[in-house]
Amino acid sequence: MDWRWQKMDSLSKRELYAILAARQEVFIVDQKIRYVDADGRDFTSFHLSGWQNEELIAYLRIIPLPTAGHYKIGRVLTRPAWRGQGHGAALMEQLLRLVPREFGSCHLTMAAQLYLEKFYQKFGFVSEGSVFHEEGLPHITMSRSIP
Repeated sequence: MDWRWQKMDSLSKRELYAILAARQEVFIVDQKIRYVDADGRDFTSFHLSGWQNEELIAYLRIIPLPTAGHYKIGRVLTRPAWRGQGHGAALMEQLLRLVPREFGSCHLTMAAQLYLEKFYQKFGFVSEGSVFHEEGLPHITMSRSIP
């Protein structure tokens, strides 16, 4: 897997197109979520993507939050054709290798789809608060501190 950690300005047109297409494929088509994907946050986000033979396999973005050292993980996906092969776990492992190097000590948070709660717990994320609905799907806030 070819892992790429980039700000939006360093993404090529093809990379950006593949990322946006994958987000539509997973969230709008596959999960039938009705939302505006182009939320303006991509400009300040860090984008982690996994590629095989120039095909996007897995992706997530990290949004810097107003509080120093705090970041939100979002748009986590593995494309449908590549699921069940460990790419989601590899994406999270890569994230947890990169974050300390890029940000130092920090705090990560995410609104995880509830069915993935145990998956994220394997990577040290802890559930916080009650289940809530976002875009019609049950979610739970999860977080992890990076020492």
